[in-house]
Amino acid sequence: YQRQLMPQSPAHFWALLKAMSIRDDREATAHLPALLQLAKDEPQCATVWTTLGDHLYRSLWINPEAAGVGLSSRTHRAFQRAVNLVPGHPRATFLWSMMLTDTGNQDAALRGLVTASRLRPGTPELYDGFAYAGRTAGLLEGARRALVRRKALLGSQDEPSAWFAETTY
Repeated sequence: YQRQLMPQSPAHFWALLKAMSIRDDREATAHLPALLQLAKDEPQCATVWTTLGDHLYRSLWINPEAAGVGLSSRTHRAFQRAVNLVPGHPRATFLWSMMLTDTGNQDAALRGLVTASRLRPGTPELYDGFAYAGRTAGLLEGARRALVRRKALLGSQDEPSAWFAETTY
């Protein structure tokens, strides 16, 4: 799957790196046209599709019409494309599960996380997704177990972010 993780063109690599560095929701929304073009230019790059999905997901808070919601949205399709290119892609699966959870599709989020965790069981980020989707679905014991698994995988490196603590505990 290495070929599907990086753009084929050096110029596209640098454009993707720039897009991946954007953390502000408004800036991500403004950057959507460039990322859409990059996805057209690099249709076999899962990292491009993951980043496009991330920016569309961020735009849900700024311009929901642009991203759409639910299982037929551009956001959903971008993450789905990334996971089709690289099954179990950790970042795409995690962000996809967050988007699905935030739009009321916890069942789909949890199913995607189960599939990815079978392919990549040692990925802590997936267990963040389990905890978030489980908590919002009322599956508190499952969310707790996901946190225990995450902590076991990270060991002494386990330092949850403020966001993670705010949304999970």
